[in-house]
Amino acid sequence: MKNPKILYRYIGVEYFKTFLLALFTLTVLVLIAKVFDEVKSLVEYKTPLLVIFEYFWYMVPFTMMQTTPIAALLATLFFLS
Repeated sequence: MKNPKILYRYIGVEYFKTFLLALFTLTVLVLIAKVFDEVKSLVEYKTPLLVIFEYFWYMVPFTMMQTTPIAALLATLFFLS
């Protein structure tokens, strides 16, 4: 093979796209599940909508950190299949 860099770059880009899609999807699913888990207490205490959005916005980095390993495994499985 004359220039394997092109192939390596293609593989890396395709894997990274799959990884980002899996990470985004898993993060959204976990956040939706957390919203439904906490909706009763949020309504019970009459929390303002802006505070609720801020609460879940600040939860995004931690949720992404939790879902990164699962997203990497899923991206590997989807990429290799």
